[in-house]
Amino acid sequence: MKINDICRVLVDKGRGHGKGAKVKVILIAPEGYDDPEPYYCQAIEGKTSYWYKADELEVIEREGMI
Repeated sequence: MKINDICRVLVDKGRGHGKGAKVKVILIAPEGYDDPEPYYCQAIEGKTSYWYKADELEVIEREGMI
């Protein structure tokens, strides 16, 4: 995943955005920083932001993606 990717949330953890929500990756923890949830994403509709693992997100839109 890359910054500015639009993703769909694949899980409902009871916190964060609900399953199926569209979010935008706005920050990625630096490599070597042993973070279990390195992707900080903001809701497309709204201003809430949460951290996610790679397997909790599916990229659905990326610049240059067809």
